Amino acid sequence: MADPIEFTNLLTIPRPGGNVQLPAGGIAEPGMLLFGPEGRRMLYGTAYDEVIFIRADTTGVRMASAGKIYHQSLKSFQYDVGLYGPLAETGRSLQGTKEVIKNFLDVFTGILATAGGPLAWGIAGMNLAVTAGKIKKEYSSYANVMDTILYQHEFFLNTLPAFTSTVLGEYLGGVLQDRAINYGKGVVAKAIPGAGGRIAGVILGQVGEARTTNRLKALSKTLKEVLIPIAIRQSEIYPQKLTAEQITGLAAHIRKNLCDVTDFPIKEIIRQEIVREVGAHPLSLAPRFKAIAAAIDAIN
Repeated sequence: MADPIEFTNLLTIPRPGGNVQLPAGGIAEPGMLLFGPEGRRMLYGTAYDEVIFIRADTTGVRMASAGKIYHQSLKSFQYDVGLYGPLAETGRSLQGTKEVIKNFLDVFTGILATAGGPLAWGIAGMNLAVTAGKIKKEYSSYANVMDTILYQHEFFLNTLPAFTSTVLGEYLGGVLQDRAINYGKGVVAKAIPGAGGRIAGVILGQVGEARTTNRLKALSKTLKEVLIPIAIRQSEIYPQKLTAEQITGLAAHIRKNLCDVTDFPIKEIIRQEIVREVGAHPLSLAPRFKAIAAAIDAIN
């Protein structure tokens, strides 16, 4: 039987999904805990004739490999869990719907790509997930925020280039480093469907949950208190343009709501250009901005 192989390029792992027929009977679904020669395994899913799983031991010498993701041939995986499964709590699963579990595993994979196994384990709350089967609902919310942004991204890219490159690119994606920086910005630029959880995980892994939440909440406030009002007002008087004095004042509000509270500097000239963009193309922006703000506000 073939040994498991650790994934080296985590950002290319497919979305979680796919069940495994267990040798003793029954079906293992993503999020289920099984036992192998090296200890506990959390099933991630399947891809062709391979099984993908996360090593899930959180104590002793095995902690060094906790959170790492492996793939193994289906037959070898079934053989391993067939031998060792009955020795432990085989069959215990994460609590939540299939989509909640998928979102959580997506986010975890993105975190793991930048933070490494044991550190990602702590950031993502995987330890709690394994020991108690509980998923923090915020992780589905993070995935939903990024999916909502991706859904609007192509329109924003063509209509609001300064907002897109600065706020959606640098403010949310500029924290990424090394290989992840190209993945994060590339995915946002190409708007690959279903990548929201993975991107959220990459950002969480790089800056941590508190700073990520702070940036998202500041973005929501800026949308609701500055950009949405601009879009609504200008749509009512379209095609009348904003005055230079209005642009300067509104750019200052962006600094106050977005930059000052997150220590993320945006040059005055860029903030003014964002205001001009919204003022020049207001007719369909308000509902798009509202959708992003609502997704962010769902994060507790």
